[in-house]
Amino acid sequence: MQRLAMNLETLEKLQGTNAKVDYISSMFSNAEDGDLPTLAKLLTLDLNKNNVGMNKAKAWICRFFGIFDEEFDMLYESTEDFGETVRIMEAKDTHSPISLKELILFLEKDFSKDEDFTEFKGFFEGLSDIGRKWFSKFWIRTPNIGIQTKGVYKALAKRFDTPLATVELDCAFNDISFVVECYIGDKTVPTTLQHGKFIKPMLAKVKPISQWPREVVYDIKYDGNRYQIHREGDSVIIFNRRGKVVTHQFLDVVERVKTYKADNFIIDGEIYPIRSDGSPDEHKKMGTRVHSKTWEKASTVEVKWVAFDCLKWEGTSMLNSILRERWNKLGMGFGGDIAHYQIGGDPMAFYNRAISEGFEGIMVKDLQGFYNPAKRDWIKYKPSRVDLDVVIVGAKTGEHSKSNLLTSFEIAVKDDTSDTGYQSIGRVGNGFTDDELHSLTSRCKRIVSSWNPKTSEYRLMPQIIISVDADAVSRNNKGEYGLRFPRKTRFREDKVLSEINTITDVINLY
Repeated sequence: MQRLAMNLETLEKLQGTNAKVDYISSMFSNAEDGDLPTLAKLLTLDLNKNNVGMNKAKAWICRFFGIFDEEFDMLYESTEDFGETVRIMEAKDTHSPISLKELILFLEKDFSKDEDFTEFKGFFEGLSDIGRKWFSKFWIRTPNIGIQTKGVYKALAKRFDTPLATVELDCAFNDISFVVECYIGDKTVPTTLQHGKFIKPMLAKVKPISQWPREVVYDIKYDGNRYQIHREGDSVIIFNRRGKVVTHQFLDVVERVKTYKADNFIIDGEIYPIRSDGSPDEHKKMGTRVHSKTWEKASTVEVKWVAFDCLKWEGTSMLNSILRERWNKLGMGFGGDIAHYQIGGDPMAFYNRAISEGFEGIMVKDLQGFYNPAKRDWIKYKPSRVDLDVVIVGAKTGEHSKSNLLTSFEIAVKDDTSDTGYQSIGRVGNGFTDDELHSLTSRCKRIVSSWNPKTSEYRLMPQIIISVDADAVSRNNKGEYGLRFPRKTRFREDKVLSEINTITDVINLY
């Protein structure tokens, strides 16, 4: 742990993505073989949820040092960094030998009970000051080392003299720690489709029409959640887009899937809420289906499943088949549960049909394209409007009757042009119901990283993802990008930070 903390101190100070990639590659080269898989897991934040927010972490750290929250806040104002605030509380060079595996165990532990503090205290006591700094930063999942997952993949590619594309594909099929174990043992990483083994889904981004493929198919962009369904005989498994098994939430879909003619496949698609007449219902109804503790409660929300890609057909992988061939398989064995589509033609005509039927837009796909796991090779199309997935990074309270609520939210996209993490694109305050503002205020106050008394603004850890649309992208005389008349369209609990839009997407829209 101490060696890791010292390396992270150096990494934090380096400027430029290439310099950071080179340094991480050297960390991989110098690490013991047994530690390397765990190190890769840590640097990509491939960690299980621990239900520890900033408020809980701060409360326990203040309790450990015997200080009031206000004292911590005063120090935080000067450092503007949670981990650095923890470090300067006590100069301490001594430390207990703690392995990376022990570190991961504590980072993933659900410290939900007050009696767990004793265990935390014993662990925290054994760390040096910089060890406490970096444990705290990873504990609340904001290490801010200035490099994204792809940078870690580049470092692995360099360390093992392997093409980056190979590393990306291997990690699309497997956990990164398992991939590294295979590299160390000079073993082939399994990238074959297997029943019950989740594969990261292909993604989409915004592209100007000039960059569309020549042969396209349009299919409806459903306002639901993305799922991957595996079937082998009577065994049906449903994964959400993060790879978690959620079969128990969709027992009605399972029964529907069992009626298909094909009985050995992996298909990609969407589940969305519907009204009694079969028309699409509000997306927020999915929350009841997904978060209800009993099937009786969940099943009060009627849903529909639609497939829009076929990854495996009758035991044979379709990943190396073009989309036209994969669509043909969908038509052969999945009844009417297939996304509405149109090959070529006027995209506006198909878009208008989708909107008139209550859907949110259309997708544009290359008929000659392959299914590339975790790659953004599909295209989202919502003409005359801007549609982005963003993360909330700041918030302000409202006025008068809403002075006790957060009502204005600063939003940001990933900065894929540098290693700064995120880039603000303005604020959004429209599109929220009163119930949503109450709930969002409660969620935001659990992830506050700082408060500016001059502007009365909270800075937030980047955790809450929402979709917004706007009339256009604007740019001021300082070169900063923003949105014209933005409004929240939905909360994206089904997405992770690596899947939100980038500043390059925004520039393309501009």
